[in-house]
Amino acid sequence: MTTWAPTLTWCALVLAFAALSNAWNGHDPGWYAGLRRPSFQPPDVVFAVMWPLNFALLLLVGLTVVRTAPRAA
Repeated sequence: MTTWAPTLTWCALVLAFAALSNAWNGHDPGWYAGLRRPSFQPPDVVFAVMWPLNFALLLLVGLTVVRTAPRAA
């Protein structure tokens, strides 16, 4: 296995997770709009900013773990 294989695998997993999350939630947003929301829920713009950051940090942490893991001799 090459040294880039774990990195590329992690990138593919995060991208697949992001795409599947969008497919699951993006096809019918009407169900969420119909829910009663608590008074402390932040505005929608917060979610629009935080979700991409969440996936970027997930990618960064995964890449850090993959790239700094000890290698078998």
